[in-house]
Amino acid sequence: MFGNKPPNTNFTPRHDGSYEAFAGAFAFFGSWAKYRNEDNDGYDVMLSRPSTNGTLTPVWFAQIKQNKVDGLFVAFHDGRCESVLHFANGRAYGEWLEWDAYTDSRLLKIIIKSSLDYFHYMTQKIEM
Repeated sequence: MFGNKPPNTNFTPRHDGSYEAFAGAFAFFGSWAKYRNEDNDGYDVMLSRPSTNGTLTPVWFAQIKQNKVDGLFVAFHDGRCESVLHFANGRAYGEWLEWDAYTDSRLLKIIIKSSLDYFHYMTQKIEM
């Protein structure tokens, strides 16, 4: 479905509260790869560079449908799951779970009853 094409890591930084703005803010620390078909369905992966002290840094995976996050969005830190969200048409819904990547303790469980513009909210936090 996606062939052996190299990932698309070219993007223009944006500050409009979009998924691209969110991913672009973190891509500074590594590589953001898009694996998509002609319909813009597929997945994105963000791979960070190792930190200066040798520890691993964040990695995430996002399912994409028609160029929007649709399905799972999972973040890892030092090889451990740190965050899981479900998306439909670019908006988060259902359970939002967060864990401490070092102790495996659950830090957060939120039930999103109406869809949340997660990436808009998170880019506002990043830019503060």
